[in-house]
Amino acid sequence: MKSSRDNNRLLIGYLTFVNEENRSRMMSVFEASFPTLEMLRNQPCDIVSVDNNSLDEVKRQLIESELFRYNLHLSQNFYDSAVIYCSALLAQERGYPYVMYMYDDFHVYDNSFVKDCLEFMDSNEHVHCLRIPLYDFNNKEKFDPDFTPKSVNPDAVRHFNTITNRRIKWSEPITIGTKTFYYNNWHYTSRPTLWRTEVLMSLFDNVDEIPILNMFERHATHKLNELPLVTGVMDKGAMHTVMQSERIRLVKKDRIDLKIRVVKE
Repeated sequence: MKSSRDNNRLLIGYLTFVNEENRSRMMSVFEASFPTLEMLRNQPCDIVSVDNNSLDEVKRQLIESELFRYNLHLSQNFYDSAVIYCSALLAQERGYPYVMYMYDDFHVYDNSFVKDCLEFMDSNEHVHCLRIPLYDFNNKEKFDPDFTPKSVNPDAVRHFNTITNRRIKWSEPITIGTKTFYYNNWHYTSRPTLWRTEVLMSLFDNVDEIPILNMFERHATHKLNELPLVTGVMDKGAMHTVMQSERIRLVKKDRIDLKIRVVKE
């Protein structure tokens, strides 16, 4: 986003990965997702394009777009670690107190959520992160895979902490602007989440090799349980999944014990 404002406090990382092998599945998904970033244009945030060596035609669209303040286009596929680590590191280096990551299989549908999200985080300093995918507090069963499988609703998520095995314990509703928020004891997730930059960067403290996909989630969940993690949830969310995640196919296809070495200069 070529913003004239230098005081934006949120950096949003947008991950893309469309190559010859997945083109038939992912090109149409990217082409449907990318235009919805326009919803972010007039919000108090900057966006960084993080690309895992996509096709030239995809990279060209990203580079030529006026939506992105930064472009980090990589020479190979670093999976979800690319957008999580690169966005957090860039946010830390450029002084953004908040950072968020999202993917090219999500559609943004809310053009005014950022301001209220930042106010919620500012006002609730014990909350470490904020989940922003589609969710309906009054219709939890639709978003719980114990009742509604991901094949029916790809935004369904387990309603317990995977480390403590405790069910989710919700706070009272908190209304800010036009949005309603809650906080609870949910575990870490790689789904689109807004973080305090220092907390997200702490996942990489004393880490020389970053695990990917489910193994990174396991690493992050254990590490953040030490805080313990307090998670915010924006009722009704700001973006939704357009298909069952490509990550699920990658976990089945690739070695999930792959790790990415961090070279520190």
